Amino acid sequence: NVQMKLFEWSQDESGKDSFTESTGLIYFPRSMTVEPNEERVLRVGIKAPAVLKETAYRLFVEEMPELKKLDGKGAKVAVAIRFGLPVFVRPVNAQTKGEITLAEVSKGVLNVVVGNPGNVNFSITSIKVVGRDKDAKETFTRDISGWYLLSGAKRLYSTPLTPDCAGIKKLEIEVKMIDFSLSKALDLTADMCAQ
Repeated sequence: NVQMKLFEWSQDESGKDSFTESTGLIYFPRSMTVEPNEERVLRVGIKAPAVLKETAYRLFVEEMPELKKLDGKGAKVAVAIRFGLPVFVRPVNAQTKGEITLAEVSKGVLNVVVGNPGNVNFSITSIKVVGRDKDAKETFTRDISGWYLLSGAKRLYSTPLTPDCAGIKKLEIEVKMIDFSLSKALDLTADMCAQ
């Protein structure tokens, strides 16, 4: 037994997700029973198109656990599943844009801020960081997993450059999305690695 609840999805300037209950979409059914080895269809439609900026929603599907009478043989725990389906209502003139608004190293930690100045979301598949020594030999590599970045939002990604920050002279940063990528290079000095 599952029930559906719709929330408008937004992100603040640090990229933190927030959800507000919404009636912005039409969806049916509102609750359903899915028998073992069975599939059910959930239909979703828009009430009004997005005009200038994409509208993002999460349609949460929540399992309603069955309440069973205790038989006196100890405590019982009911586990319920809840997941949110992303739904995007795109404007007619979609503009996908991304930017690296900050890339710095302080106290041996790399901080990268990725921003979305476009009017539709994009999904960051990974952020690859490669460190090179004075001979351009690769001495450090790290992959950071990404997430959705909604229109107008920014998100900070941080990673320590251990164990050999002092040996890194150049950092190459590549932010990969499905349709495009962004890159940035940084020259490191010893004071950036000092604790």
